Amino acid sequence: MRYVLQCVVAMAMIAPAVTQTAAPPKSPQAIRLYQEGLRLQENRRSYEAMQKWREATKLDPNLALAWAMLSIVETSPDYAREARDKARYLIEHQPQGGVDDLLVRWFVSRSETDLMYSIQVANDMVSQYPDQKRILCTIGSWYGFQMHQYDRDAALQEAALKVDPNFAPALDELGFAYAHLQRFDRAVEMIKRYSEQSPNEPNAEDSYGEVLRLAGRYDESLEHYHRALKILPGFDSSQRGLGDTYALMGDEKKARDEYEKCSGSGSASTRLDCRKMSIYSYVREGKNEEAAKLLTDFTGQMHSVKRISLELESLIALGLITKKTDAALGYFDQAIAAAKASKTIPKSDRDETVGRVMAYKVRMASANGDTETAQKVQAELEAWAASTKDPNVYAAMRGGRGAILYYQKRYEEAASAIQDDPNDVFSRLLLVRCFEQQNKKDAADVLKGLIFQEHTMDIDLALVQREIKG
Repeated sequence: MRYVLQCVVAMAMIAPAVTQTAAPPKSPQAIRLYQEGLRLQENRRSYEAMQKWREATKLDPNLALAWAMLSIVETSPDYAREARDKARYLIEHQPQGGVDDLLVRWFVSRSETDLMYSIQVANDMVSQYPDQKRILCTIGSWYGFQMHQYDRDAALQEAALKVDPNFAPALDELGFAYAHLQRFDRAVEMIKRYSEQSPNEPNAEDSYGEVLRLAGRYDESLEHYHRALKILPGFDSSQRGLGDTYALMGDEKKARDEYEKCSGSGSASTRLDCRKMSIYSYVREGKNEEAAKLLTDFTGQMHSVKRISLELESLIALGLITKKTDAALGYFDQAIAAAKASKTIPKSDRDETVGRVMAYKVRMASANGDTETAQKVQAELEAWAASTKDPNVYAAMRGGRGAILYYQKRYEEAASAIQDDPNDVFSRLLLVRCFEQQNKKDAADVLKGLIFQEHTMDIDLALVQREIKG
């Protein structure tokens, strides 16, 4: 499975990385552990990598890059924040200079500052190091993962491959970028090349499985997930991949059986994520009441163990599947309050979550004829977008504006606004409805076809696909 960290790991493996600090590392063993962790993480063995980096920081508490890597992979939000604080302190008091300095500062900025600043730092790295394949790969991966700008991601991965045509992390990332752009032939070609560069690694087979799943080639996808598990039994990503694939195939019982296997082992994050996906399988079956009961319990548990991201996801899911408008808006309000209060979620993620949930409130209130609430929340959303200057929040704001216009039957204006929110599937559904109201059947059919060509696990996508099917 693809994560944005792979290219970051490759970037951090630049040979001089940890030898340029103002205070030389005290322990050669710490350096060895740090590098072993990088190699493990590059192959998606995150839990093992985390253990290596924890050991490295115990041996050398001044190893800034190890703390920075821990700030990303730590499964505990509190520990991740502590690691980020330590990395920030070290980079401020022991600046490394060069790419290492920029890298650690970028890690910290992504969690603590607004998105526009992170974009600026990312672009500065690309400008300063245009021939560094690792930087091109890292920044491209982030554009895809954080910004959903897969065309930009693909362009930067292609640039990295011009520097080194066999650079495995860029091949892996490019395969996913093409898959999200629905250029599946190219996606499979890139992943095939990646697997040739990384033989006998479970992640190569895992990536193959996921790209094939995104292409809707489910049976082939299952084969590759099973191959990954033969290479490394218990490889978390592939075990979950089996559950995801069966869920998309409509075999929710089998999906739950597979999720059960990874909800009892592996890292804490994997166990909890598999539990969440198992609950979502009931939504896919149309068993919303059963799902709501399970989600309510899960939300409470996530709150008690301070897993704020999973708590937020569950609250939002509850809002999306609840039939009563007042109850749904209540869940959304809880999500907004929890996101704003969080000290562990990166600022850009908090801003985007708040903006998106506010847009959901606008859409739901508008759909139920509560014009006053819709207008009030939209005004708050527009103020939020202006204050954050976050492009993801701006997109949500335009989606909210489009929803209001749609339910006012101002379809042409609504379509214009909604097209500024291309990554939200509810906005795309409203765009379909706009086209239908304007007698643009061909355009509506094309957009519906594109929605059904998506094979991701997002619960909002499942709900929209079900609504289109009627």
